[in-house]
Amino acid sequence: MKALVAFIILSVAVVMAWAVQGRDSHVFDNRCFDCHVGSKDPAILTRDADFLCVSCHPEQKKMTHPSGIVPRRSIPPDFPLYNGKMLCITCHIAHKTYDANDSRHKQFDNNPYFLRFAVTGKAFCYQCHDGGTRGFSVNEADSHALGFGKAHTLSHDVSLKEILDDGSRECLSCHDGTLSSDASVRTSGVNWEHSGGIGVVHPIGINYSRVYSKKPQVYHHLSAIDSRIKFFNGKIGCQTCHTHYSAFPHLLVMDNKRSRLCLQCHNL
Repeated sequence: MKALVAFIILSVAVVMAWAVQGRDSHVFDNRCFDCHVGSKDPAILTRDADFLCVSCHPEQKKMTHPSGIVPRRSIPPDFPLYNGKMLCITCHIAHKTYDANDSRHKQFDNNPYFLRFAVTGKAFCYQCHDGGTRGFSVNEADSHALGFGKAHTLSHDVSLKEILDDGSRECLSCHDGTLSSDASVRTSGVNWEHSGGIGVVHPIGINYSRVYSKKPQVYHHLSAIDSRIKFFNGKIGCQTCHTHYSAFPHLLVMDNKRSRLCLQCHNL
């Protein structure tokens, strides 16, 4: 009997996992009013579109293409803005076709990741970040964003080999002394050798709370640190201090005037 119950539980888990991972994971049958106010105008939503998306995709609050912002550059008409703002649904559709009358979504049905184009990676990024033909040039932030070739960076501690998060390893794929500045690897962690002659060597791949517990008089508690500073499974990564979508010098997550960024963690 116990074996039968275990089999049933396992079977249900497998089916649920398939449903979540499968192509129909964005099917909201009989749940229209979770997002829509009424059926006459589906564009009227119960909440801000980004709020609705993040309620199911909370991981996207960490490292992602800016959203909820007014673009400073020309955006192709195929990417709709909402009250002048770029939202999740500027690049993605929320769901696929529901019936034969739903002509609005049919053209996107076979696109990966619910994108508004059938291409992914850099080919999708180039729809906007095209290096000049729409009146802008590729700057430092653009070059890093295009180098990543993705709009959303998730973290999974699966090494260099067990030390660094995914985003940091992607940084090191260029910052290895070949294309960009080098980072020296130690057995106990990684030290980032900052370029530009500023003389800063900063460790990544270490657990911040563990460091704080050893020297609480030298560091600030996690609860006191600005939310723009991210940690990945509790660890410091390249994207703790940097983001490839930054408007600040050196692609920092915030202005470091008077060491403002540094002093978020360091109690000096």
